[in-house]
Amino acid sequence: MQVLIDVETFEYFSVHSAGSEGVLVLVQHYRDIPLMRKESFVLAPGFDVDVGLSITEITTTEGAIKRFSPMVNHEQSIQRNP
Repeated sequence: MQVLIDVETFEYFSVHSAGSEGVLVLVQHYRDIPLMRKESFVLAPGFDVDVGLSITEITTTEGAIKRFSPMVNHEQSIQRNP
């Protein structure tokens, strides 16, 4: 996969951000909480960057599935007041 990011450095508005142009990138699963300070990296304009990605497969054992029941079962047993 290739991604081209158009970083318009002339649109940076702060004099304090001089020399810090670029984008902060975080690649993650869409349901994960973004931990930008811990897991992200900076891409500076004008550079080609190769990023390595790997897949982590997580499985749930039968014992864990039997131990915890989904909330749907508990919600169905709640009586509603008229």
